[in-house]
Amino acid sequence: TQKVAAAREIKEEVGLTKLKNLGSLSPIEYFYRRGSLVHKRVYYFLFRILGQEKIVCQKSEGISEAKWFGFDEAFLVIGYPETNIPLLKKAQRLL
Repeated sequence: TQKVAAAREIKEEVGLTKLKNLGSLSPIEYFYRRGSLVHKRVYYFLFRILGQEKIVCQKSEGISEAKWFGFDEAFLVIGYPETNIPLLKKAQRLL
């Protein structure tokens, strides 16, 4: 399922394994060009980390740093604000 894949990606990309799924957020669809036009749908899930684990970034995927932010700061620094701010607002409401 997409939820299992999301947990696996979190493990691979930042090393976090002790997670609890709190729900799903709306998927986002967009198009981009890589030679031809590519359609992409991205599924989002809200997870809570259980316990304390150290973040270990997967450098081979271009992840140089990962940080925890409170919502106020996250709204200021989040990338792709057009799509990600609505996701962040929904996550805030769910919590």
